[in-house]
Formats: sequence, structure tokens, C-alpha cells
Amino acid sequence: MSVRYEWGFDVAQLVLDGAAVGSLAAYINDATDAGLGELTSGTHCHTDISGVMGSGEFTSFPDALEAEFDTIFTTYGFDEVSFDGSSYTLTYDASFTYTIDFRDAATPNGVGSGSDAGKMLAAILGFDYNHASATGGSASDPYNIQLSGATTYTSNVRPYFAILPAITGRSNMSDEYEEEGGVSEAVADDGTAYHVAKDGLAIYSDWTQMGETNTAPTTHTDDGTPVFKRSATTEIPWTYQHAWEHSRTLGAAPFLVVDSGTAESAVHRFRSDGSSLKPTRFGGQDIDLWNVPFKTRLLGRL
Repeated sequence: MSVRYEWGFDVAQLVLDGAAVGSLAAYINDATDAGLGELTSGTHCHTDISGVMGSGEFTSFPDALEAEFDTIFTTYGFDEVSFDGSSYTLTYDASFTYTIDFRDAATPNGVGSGSDAGKMLAAILGFDYNHASATGGSASDPYNIQLSGATTYTSNVRPYFAILPAITGRSNMSDEYEEEGGVSEAVADDGTAYHVAKDGLAIYSDWTQMGETNTAPTTHTDDGTPVFKRSATTEIPWTYQHAWEHSRTLGAAPFLVVDSGTAESAVHRFRSDGSSLKPTRFGGQDIDLWNVPFKTRLLGRL
């Protein structure tokens, strides 16, 4: 059994270290073709959820990036950008190495000015300065890097907008239920009742992610995500607290829940009463375990 969460994002509203970014970019070079691949708009998710959100909304980020890179590598073409639930893999033709440069100096917004567009892209893809193929970057600037010398690059840290819980199942599942307050009733003097109802009621779904440790796993593919931002690590840089904050940047960003235990891939948004992170302790204050409640509106299933 396994559970993972993936949050949708709007390229134009991305934020890195508290500063607006506004685009995603990398300078790629295969010694035949070279150029700046850049995404300046669009809503995406690691997995395509447009089947629920609507055509062109929150589409596959791997597909969008691959299509953009193909506009640069026109001679031989780019092979594949893929996401397996915990890592990205960027693959080129096996007979060629290529360079992908995320450094701020290589991803300009305007003539002669650097930007965080490359570093934001590296964060979403899960590449930092500890990658075996990386040069540049540091503990204080982990995504300001260039990858070179290989035909395939795979994430060495957890990609942004992805959460893998420590316990690979959900607890206190409500299943879907209708919102309250959608029907009004009035009773006449003779006892006759009259009802007024909405044409449709919102579908809600609630659960708790139980027993989440605030200590990050040492490997980004392992289960577990810190609850609080203060406990983020280079290996697991995106926490539950980041997820709730990110959700509010889009009013209520949609997120995908993939739950093999219930054989479900469903898209949710936080309701207003669930839009603030409010974890509760699993045990005493000396026990590093937390219960994270989800109060959502079920948007649909894939």
C-alpha cells in the first residue's frame, strides 16, 4: 500500500525562498543545438490532472518540459522527461551527453539580468548541488547548479510539490459526503413543509495522515515528510507546512492523492476550514509524531 500527494502549480505565480519567480528556464546544450528552454505560463502538476480540472488546466509538467526542450534540440530531439512519484529522470539519446544549466546567470529574464527561473526549475525536478553531475551551488544556494557529462539525470533530492507520507495509508477516512446547508426548509401554519435546494451540492472528503514524523528520511525516495518548515532538509526540502502555504497562493491549489490502498487517484482542494495547517500530537510532547488533518472538497477522480 502507498500514498503520495502532488500539488498543482501556476508557473506565473511560483515563489522560491519568499521571492516571486514568474517563469521556469534552463539553458541546454548537446554540442549541436543549444538555447534557453523556458516556460512562462501554464498550470501543471507532476501528474496530469486536466481530466478533472478541465482541458489545458494543470497538465503534465513532464510533458510540458519535454516539449519545450524539443524546441531547442531540433537536430536529434530530446528523449524523455519522466516522473515516477518520487524522482524525475531526464533522458537524452544514449550516444550523446548534454548539459542543463539552471544557474541564475544562465537563465536571464531580460538582457543581462539573472533570475531564479532556473533554480526554481531545479527545485521542481529535484536536482541540487549534491548531485553527482552537478557543479556550482552551495548549502545556502543549493539549486544554482549546472548538470553535465551524462546522458541521463535523475533527481537526487525530493522534487518540490510532492509529499510521501511516513505511513502509507490514510486514517479516519470519511469517504465522500455532501456539504451541509444546501437545503432550506420552511413550515407553514398547517404543518406543510416546503424545501428549497441547490441544483448540486459540493462533495467533501476528510481524512487524517497519522503518525507523521517531523524528522526527514535520509533518502528522498523513502517514505516520510517533515511536518514543519523548520525541519526541512536538503534531501526533503518541501514539507507539509510548505504544502499548505502553497495551496493558499492559488486561493486553493488542487492536489492529487494517489492511494493504492483505496485504488484511488483523486483530485482535491482544501476547504476554507482546512486551509490552515493544524497538526496534532500523536503522543506526548517528547514524541516526534504528528497527525495531519485533511479537510477537502473532492473535485473528481482520474
